[in-house]
Amino acid sequence: VSGDSAAISDFSMETGNSRLHVQASAVYDSFSDLAENVADIRVRANIDQSHVGVEDILYFLPALRDSLPVNLNPSMRVFLDAGISGTVNNILLHHFNMNALSDTHLNASGTLVGLPDLTNINLNLSLDKFYTTRSDMLAILPDTLLPDSIAPPEWINVNGNFRGNFITAELSTDLTTNLGSVNLAGHMDLDSSSVTRGFDAKLDVQEFNLGALLMQPQTIGKLDLQAALHSDGLTKKEMNSAVELTVNHFQYKNYTYRDLKASATV
Repeated sequence: VSGDSAAISDFSMETGNSRLHVQASAVYDSFSDLAENVADIRVRANIDQSHVGVEDILYFLPALRDSLPVNLNPSMRVFLDAGISGTVNNILLHHFNMNALSDTHLNASGTLVGLPDLTNINLNLSLDKFYTTRSDMLAILPDTLLPDSIAPPEWINVNGNFRGNFITAELSTDLTTNLGSVNLAGHMDLDSSSVTRGFDAKLDVQEFNLGALLMQPQTIGKLDLQAALHSDGLTKKEMNSAVELTVNHFQYKNYTYRDLKASATV
């Protein structure tokens, strides 16, 4: 630590279940003015070759055992790799990679603008990959959370983007499975003083084997549809909404229904 910088070089911490390897640095104009100029601090940090044991997490946060609706195996490890740089008020997340269970992976990147003021934060985040398998889902999800009438897909892959803040934002996500795919895109403006307040959403379901998901393959087949929702206003008094639905085809009891259209306004 000096008058204009601080650094952690090759910091390692190990327990019987976890290993944390960190390199970090911060550069600032003056240590005496640090508190007044937090937003302008230039930072760089990397976490690599690291893993965290669930047993250690539960040791420090025992309430998680009962507060999370998942089965946390104490022997499980979560592997981490991440890197950031920039100023506090304009952080670039180069990468955030997490691997867990047998075949579950999360890769993300993006930017965070506006810190340390959480009320003024703007995000541009990319979920590059979230992939998991049926066996991993069944290992972590309790029986009470999965109805007996649902058969999870053999694998799921999700990617998407979020741009904006907690008031105005755009998002898109693509979910692909061995049963088919579902794409969702939307925009929201929750600012009550905005003339464009409201929200939009578009849903695209492509060749989704609904019967396999609902464990009724003899009765229900594949579903292919598009739906759109547009709503002006936020309160019940001012809201003006419209929904459009197009079912390209849907298989039910050995019959294929095609080109079904419906619309409604509220």
